[in-house]
Amino acid sequence: MVVYARGQGLPTISYLDRLCDPLSYPLLFPRGEDGWHPGMEKTVTGNNRRTRVTHKEFYSYLLTGRFNPLLHAEKLFQQYVVDSWLKIEMNRLNFLRKNQKELRLDTVRGLHDYMIGDNTHDGPPGRRIILTASFTGGPRHMIGQYQDAMSFVSIFKNAGFLTRITLKQELKLNNADQIDQLISGELPDPDSDPELFEIVSKNMIHRPCGNLSFTSPCMQDGVCTKRFPKNFRSETSLHVDGYPEYRRRDDGRYVMCRGVRMDNRSVVPYCPYLTRMFEAHINFMQLNICSSTCTKDLTVLKSTSTSIIMKQLKLITTKAMKKAYIDARYVCAPEAPRIIGFKMQCRSDAVQRLQVHLPGFEAVTFEAGAEQQALNAAQNWLSTLTGYFAINKTCNDLAQQYGRLPEGMVDSRSLHYYEMPQAFEFNKGWRQRKKYARTIGRMYFVGPQEQERFALRLLLLYGKGFTSFEDVRTVEGVLHTTFVSAARAAGYLTDDTFFVQSLSEAASFHLPAQLRSYFVSLIVYGNLQDPLPVTLWNAHKEDFMEDFVLNGDPTDVAESKAFYDIAERISILGKDYREYLNIDIQQLFVDDLQVDVDQHNRIGEGNYALLNSEQKSVVDDVLLAIERQQGQCFLVDGPGGSGKTFVYTTIYHLATARRKRILNVAWT
Repeated sequence: MVVYARGQGLPTISYLDRLCDPLSYPLLFPRGEDGWHPGMEKTVTGNNRRTRVTHKEFYSYLLTGRFNPLLHAEKLFQQYVVDSWLKIEMNRLNFLRKNQKELRLDTVRGLHDYMIGDNTHDGPPGRRIILTASFTGGPRHMIGQYQDAMSFVSIFKNAGFLTRITLKQELKLNNADQIDQLISGELPDPDSDPELFEIVSKNMIHRPCGNLSFTSPCMQDGVCTKRFPKNFRSETSLHVDGYPEYRRRDDGRYVMCRGVRMDNRSVVPYCPYLTRMFEAHINFMQLNICSSTCTKDLTVLKSTSTSIIMKQLKLITTKAMKKAYIDARYVCAPEAPRIIGFKMQCRSDAVQRLQVHLPGFEAVTFEAGAEQQALNAAQNWLSTLTGYFAINKTCNDLAQQYGRLPEGMVDSRSLHYYEMPQAFEFNKGWRQRKKYARTIGRMYFVGPQEQERFALRLLLLYGKGFTSFEDVRTVEGVLHTTFVSAARAAGYLTDDTFFVQSLSEAASFHLPAQLRSYFVSLIVYGNLQDPLPVTLWNAHKEDFMEDFVLNGDPTDVAESKAFYDIAERISILGKDYREYLNIDIQQLFVDDLQVDVDQHNRIGEGNYALLNSEQKSVVDDVLLAIERQQGQCFLVDGPGGSGKTFVYTTIYHLATARRKRILNVAWT
């Protein structure tokens, strides 16, 4: 932050300075109250020995829901929230930059080869891990969360339709009377509205549970997961967690369900208008805080918006990952829930991520300089996959020795690899659960370009009871040399239906751009023959073009963009898309680089001739930096009317004439 002090030059202050907030927002802090600073102390209570107030604690205190002038500052308050969150996150990133251990990632085999070879010239083994998956909001974290959420879709399928309606501010339900007019948690009057009473009685009653039925599907650990029956309430009340407590009066109305009297305490909230219209179960609720499951278009589980063009992400090195994350962020006011500490994701079931690796290729994380210790430790621990083999072998040995398994022991050989978390928990090995837990398994996705791992994943997906990698490669008593040959012998890589199922699985959790990339890998590396690629295109073209449709393109234009994006990806691999997709689809869009070069050159040269010597110097320096691909920043300053915009326009036209992709943005 630059301070324009009178007669003292232009001193800068850090975002950690106590004066940063009052100087940035004088309207919010007119008396110059101190902002957060590293030395801010807190009252020590109990066993809490930490004496400093954190960034997050300070801003959570300022944003607490009470009489608070900050909350009435409208758009200025939104900007303040953005700046506050940026400071919190920058502080965390700086801590990682200064204190994070230099972690590296490699395979057991790669680490072993490094230790027994000449390791003096090739540098440290593995690759550095800069921004780990534990950093909330980082790329690894968000991709993992998204794929975990999509694993629910692959297992539970689409259980229903989730419709979210966002109201304008003036139309929102702000009090109990407005909520009662739209949503009801009571049985209707059977005398005045017998039709609605009949519909609600059949469709909107939560079935007996709790003390009335401990075997009800909603019961878990002796408690109803839907929290029925509710308590009687004379009026609706709003709660801070976002869900209102609806009015449920003790008016004597009831219906009989499985021989039990069910009153207003067991009514699922509904909208009388919609329930009457559709004559179906429609759970209608008001939600003040957005806390929802992830839908396919990532309306909830989407990462921080970015301002980097996706193709440029390929140029980001691992070492620059933190800086790339910082530069790519687009932070807006809805980040406020993270300051307060609200959950950003929640799920009904835990997800156990299952490794899919070749023999000796288990991932090993280690500190630089501690390679030997990491290798020794890796040889004594089991991955989720090798642990699966080990427990299956244990079951085999027990069954052969005693003729059967001990009473109460679950036979892991009857489970697929991805089903293991349902009955077992993993902690340095698989152990049978002592208590039921809602957990599902997700095998890491493997693309067809990794042929051996791809085939291994197929065999694990459809087979059971494997005790070793050799056992996986054994099909009908024949030990195959590779997983690919084993998968072909098992019929997984020869039947076209496999490719159809594979793409359908990928469509359930991949974003459209990722799905198009996977489709290209499938048809190129899988050597798919005509007409299968065309069949797959026709079956999934709606999935391929979904992102273009969401951006507002008409269906035919979106289809054209998706097709030619796939064609470009195929050409990058040195292939002609017509070898696989011999489809006549017209290009209904103009590529960003398909511009009138001659016209831009004429305008640029004409403007350049009108520049003075200083302006020409600026244009020349910028164009030279572009040609040399040097990352530089240029500051063009001058009074109003001195021609700054004219210089920018000249640079734009001349650079575009040289086939450079230019994006003009405001400097703020």
